[in-house]
Amino acid sequence: MRVEARRLRTKLDQYYQGPGRDDQLLVEFSKGTYAPRFVVRPILAAKPEVKSIAVLPFRNLGPEPDHEYFSDGLSEELIHLLTTLPDLRVVAWHSSARLKSDAHDLAHVRQQLNVNTVLCGTVRRAGNQLRITAQLIDTTDGRYLWSELYERRMQDLFAIEEDIAWAIVNTLQIRLAGRRVASPVKQNVSNIEAYNFYLLGRFHANRRTSEGLLKSIRCFEKVTSLDEGSASAHGSLAEAYGLAATYGVGDPTEYVQLAKAAARKALELDPLRAEAYTSLANRKSHHDWEWNESERLYRRAIEINPGYATAHHWFGIDHLALLGRWGEAWEEIEVARRLDPLSAIILQSTGYL
Repeated sequence: MRVEARRLRTKLDQYYQGPGRDDQLLVEFSKGTYAPRFVVRPILAAKPEVKSIAVLPFRNLGPEPDHEYFSDGLSEELIHLLTTLPDLRVVAWHSSARLKSDAHDLAHVRQQLNVNTVLCGTVRRAGNQLRITAQLIDTTDGRYLWSELYERRMQDLFAIEEDIAWAIVNTLQIRLAGRRVASPVKQNVSNIEAYNFYLLGRFHANRRTSEGLLKSIRCFEKVTSLDEGSASAHGSLAEAYGLAATYGVGDPTEYVQLAKAAARKALELDPLRAEAYTSLANRKSHHDWEWNESERLYRRAIEINPGYATAHHWFGIDHLALLGRWGEAWEEIEVARRLDPLSAIILQSTGYL
């Protein structure tokens, strides 16, 4: 027993110095015992990627507490904008939102999200005036890499978003490979009411409840009535209709048709909208069983925006897994987990797979 135990300890040491150096689960076989212990390697041992960022929800400093949807919406739009950068890993909204109250605990944020930079800030909105502060912070030592204060009108919001994105590009020295930073929504905001309804719709949709989905649908429908040319509203409407059909919130047959129509409208307005391709792909597989077309749409979405966690998630669990393509499904789920590490539905899907 003693001889075999010694050999086993030696083999374990060799394994964890070689092939198992990155294993998260460790098997310990302490001297003087014959019972193994199973230990999870501390997450802090993981080394953050060279260029990775989490956009924490901006704090609402306005006099109206119900304007939180606006500050959350700004944060989500910045995440969406940054995911289009080819040399940057951006943590998805659902994971960032879970650490909303931990903005000052950089060590905890670094541990949970495995990022080396954090973007945080505040928003104060009074009528048509905006006051936005933004800071880019190194999570390893708390250094401020960049900070700025913007005092502009609501109409200038997208210019502010692009300014912040460009500051991050320059500060982190990200290569754009010939691409420019483009706002995820229409640049010319002539209808502030429509944009408010859009952000409010995203706020309700992210709650992922029956009531939230129905409220988001009403908000996005209001946006399209005020601004028919809003590709972002049609894309979000397609997602909300699709989720409502999947969760049985309303008539699935009706919502599926509405989801496909909204996705096609979004792509007509903006052929590079990854979310619309993803929503349409999901309907093509789940409802129409057109697997080849669905895969083409998923791959197009990922080609346009490799940092869009939902595309990887749905492609893996709702398409590849259903066809028995386990290895490919696992690869997509792993990408989704890397982009959205605290997402409950992605973790559930990992267990399911």
